[in-house]
Amino acid sequence: MKLNRFEFFKNAAIGITAVTAIDKLTAQAVVPEKKASPTIKKVTIVGGGLSGLYCAYLLKNAGYEVTIIEAKNRIGGRILSVIDEESRLTAELGGEWIQENHSTIKSLCKELEIELKAYSTARDILIGDKLIESNMVKPNPETKEILKRVLSLYEKMSPEKKQGLDKLDIYSFLKYQGVAEEELYLLDMKYSVVFGESIRTVSAEKAIGIFETYENGFPFQYKMQAGSEKIIEALKNKLKTISFIIADPVTSIEDAANSVKLKTKSGREIISDACILAIPSTQLNTIKFLPELPKDKKLAILQSRLSRITKASVLYKGVDYVRDKLYVQSDGIFQSVYSNANKNKLLGKGILTLVATGDRSDVCSKISGEFQNTFVKSSLDNIELLSTLKLEKIQIKAWQNEPYIEGATSVYSTGTFDIKSILKRNHGRVHFAGEQLGNHNGTMEAALLSAIEAVNGL
Repeated sequence: MKLNRFEFFKNAAIGITAVTAIDKLTAQAVVPEKKASPTIKKVTIVGGGLSGLYCAYLLKNAGYEVTIIEAKNRIGGRILSVIDEESRLTAELGGEWIQENHSTIKSLCKELEIELKAYSTARDILIGDKLIESNMVKPNPETKEILKRVLSLYEKMSPEKKQGLDKLDIYSFLKYQGVAEEELYLLDMKYSVVFGESIRTVSAEKAIGIFETYENGFPFQYKMQAGSEKIIEALKNKLKTISFIIADPVTSIEDAANSVKLKTKSGREIISDACILAIPSTQLNTIKFLPELPKDKKLAILQSRLSRITKASVLYKGVDYVRDKLYVQSDGIFQSVYSNANKNKLLGKGILTLVATGDRSDVCSKISGEFQNTFVKSSLDNIELLSTLKLEKIQIKAWQNEPYIEGATSVYSTGTFDIKSILKRNHGRVHFAGEQLGNHNGTMEAALLSAIEAVNGL
C-alpha cells in the first residue's frame, strides 16, 4: 500500500524511519506496511553510502530481494570515522552532526540502539589574529533585522518570484538588501562551513531557508556516541543476507521492457525489476543509460555540484589547554576548529577537528604528507589557546579528491531553481536517491528522507 505524498512527508516529519510500522519506536502515527509489489521483486541499489544502505534496509524488511553495488572498496560513502587505538578517541572525517529537527535519523538511531550525545559549544571568533571570546560575540541588530525581513519576504513570494531570486547568489542579494560589507564577511565566514562553499556562489533562493535553520552558523547539537560509522555497521549487520558487490563501478544501465540490466566495470551483469541510484548526481555522467536520459535531466546533472570540504583530525597532548566546549570560527585556512570534549584525560590526549571549505579546502588538499604537521601547527598557532599543543597524529580527508564521490555535500548555485525535482524524477524503472535530493540537503537526515521517497516510489 503506497502513501500519498502528503501522508509520506507528514509521517517522516514526526520521526517515522521507514515505510513499515515499527512498534518499538515511540512514533505519533503508524505507517501502513509496505509489501513487495507483485511486479517488482528484485531491486538493485547502486551506492553503498547511508542512503543506499537505508534503501536496502527498507526493501529487505518489505520482502524484496536486494543487491547493492558499490564502486569503492569500502561501504559508508561520505561517513568516515577514525579511532585512535591507544586513546580510543574517535574523530569524524565525514558526516557527523544531527540536528534537533532531524527526526528520521534520530528515530533510526533509537531503532538500531545507537546512542546519541548532545553537544553545546561556546562560539569564539578569530578574525586575523584577534580572538573574540564567545561571551563577547554579539549579533548585529541591523543584520538580524534585515535577515528577518528577507525571510518574511521569501515566505510571501510566488514561485515565479522565487525563480527570479534564484538568479542571484545570497551574498549579492543580502548586499542589495543593505547588509554591510563587514557583516557579509562574517556571514561568509560562518555559513561557508554550512554550505561547504562561499556564500558568493550559493543561490539566494536555496540559501534563505538554510540561513533560518542555522541562525548561528555551524550547527552543533547531537553526534553518535561511538562514531557515525556505527550506523553504517548497524545497517550492514541488518543486511547480512543480501548480496554486496564491492569495488566494481556500474558502467551502463539498460531499462528494457520488463527488467533493468546493469553492467559493471568487471563485466558482471545484474538483472532486476528496478534499480535505485543512491549516488551523487555528479557521478551519473559516468554511467551510460539506455534509453538515454532526457535533456533536462542531463542538464540538471551538469548543474549539480558537491562542495569542497577538507576535514582534519588532530591527536594532541595537553588537554588542560583546550576547553571542553571549544569551537572557533576563523577566517584562516581552517574555518572551524572544535574539540567537543573529545579527550582522554587519563592519557592527557585529545582530538581536535579542523574544517576547511571551498578554495581553502583545495589549498589543504595539496599539502604533502611530510609538511602536514608544520602546516596544521602553523594554523593552530594563530589561536593562543592552542599554540602550546604537542601534535601527535594528523589525518586529513579532502572529499573533492575522493574517487567515485569527488566532493562532500551538495550545494546549489544560481540557476538551479527546479534542479532537485528534475533529479528526483525516475527514468522508467530507474529511481534516484541521495542526500542531494532530500530535505535538509548536506545531512544524514536528507540521505534517509531521499531513501524513503525512492522506496515509496517503486
